[in-house]
Amino acid sequence: MTGNGSSQDHVQKVFESVWGDSNTYDKADTISDVKRMKDWSDGKITSWIDNVINNNIKNSSPLSIVDVGCGLGLSFDCLMRCASPRESIAEIKYTGLDLIPLEKTKEYLTKRSKQHLENMYKINIETRRENMHSYGKRNEGRYDLAFAFGSLHHTPSVEEALLSTFVTLKSASRHNSEGGYYIGWIINTQRPLRQKTDEFFREYFNQFDSMDQCDKELEVISEIFKGIGEALGDKEIEIGNDSNLLQLKKGKYRLQSLLYDYFLKCYYKENESKKRQVHQIFDWFAPIYYHQTSREQLMSIFKRLDSETNGCDVIDCITKENGHFFYLRKK
Repeated sequence: MTGNGSSQDHVQKVFESVWGDSNTYDKADTISDVKRMKDWSDGKITSWIDNVINNNIKNSSPLSIVDVGCGLGLSFDCLMRCASPRESIAEIKYTGLDLIPLEKTKEYLTKRSKQHLENMYKINIETRRENMHSYGKRNEGRYDLAFAFGSLHHTPSVEEALLSTFVTLKSASRHNSEGGYYIGWIINTQRPLRQKTDEFFREYFNQFDSMDQCDKELEVISEIFKGIGEALGDKEIEIGNDSNLLQLKKGKYRLQSLLYDYFLKCYYKENESKKRQVHQIFDWFAPIYYHQTSREQLMSIFKRLDSETNGCDVIDCITKENGHFFYLRKK
């Protein structure tokens, strides 16, 4: 999303295919998506978003949010549902930013907001079909919150994408005691065998930019993943010793999580439609850009943000096997 060329065009077409069928998500049970955000942030995402909202209420101003790589806006819907219940209405000015066509995003988010958020928020929705780099240059210092959930690693460079969108945040001022905030999640460096199996699937699916081109294979894999998930359920295993080969520490593991983190990106969520499962698999394996970032590399990126944008506070960064959830503030 920060550059041009055939690879970025391919990624754009992949996500046009994934998000173009909005009917798959109209009745989506996103309770598990909300739970995932809370689990991956060790429950801290509630306090993160509460702090951002309350800071703007204190300043008597609408909360301006840019959703980086928004798709249909499903992640934004989940983010706001992670916030604590409110007794008064908070006003939000939402901008969805993506390279894909966004005609359905406003309609989808309006519908979801009425279902889940209407009693707590008044949301003004606009969308921008543009790459992160050019948008960031033209919108420096505009937003109270930038949110990027699983989108930065699908760009030519995680570092440049984060820098381009971080500059859209407001700086601290006399009228705004705190600068804008950034909540993001990106993929961690994967374990060695998981990397190998990822490469196997990605080598095949990278040749397609639409689900229609490989629908039979996606359906077969979806059926297999469902069967494995149902068979494993919530079963656990106790590993008695460390494994240097697998980079695995001894301890108790849920078998589905062990499989997903160390062997094969295979996961099944109960009550999720077959169609959405197919979408998820294509989302995992088809995009050419799929950068993995270690915690050490991410901290180096944060240092660059601090030096090149007049200040970046790393309030929190939670690293798990699958990725990093981070919470930043612009000085």
